[in-house]
Amino acid sequence: MEAKLKIHTDEQDRIPLTMTREEVAHELQVTTKTVDNLWRSGKLPRPSRIGRGLRFLRTDVLDFVAENRA
Repeated sequence: MEAKLKIHTDEQDRIPLTMTREEVAHELQVTTKTVDNLWRSGKLPRPSRIGRGLRFLRTDVLDFVAENRA
C-alpha cells in the first residue's frame, strides 16, 4: 500500500509558526507599541530574535488571547 503525502497547494494550509510584532499587533488589534509594552511587562511571552527581527511564537500569542478574553 502506498503512503499518500498531502501536498499543500493552498496558502491557507501553511500557517507560520512565528509572527512579527506587526502581525501580533494586527491580530490583537493594538499598536506595535502596545505589543512591546505587553512583552516587556511580562504579560506576553518574550519574542525570539531571528536575524534582525523579533518573532513571537504563534502558540504563545494564541495562548495569550485565550487567557485574556474579556
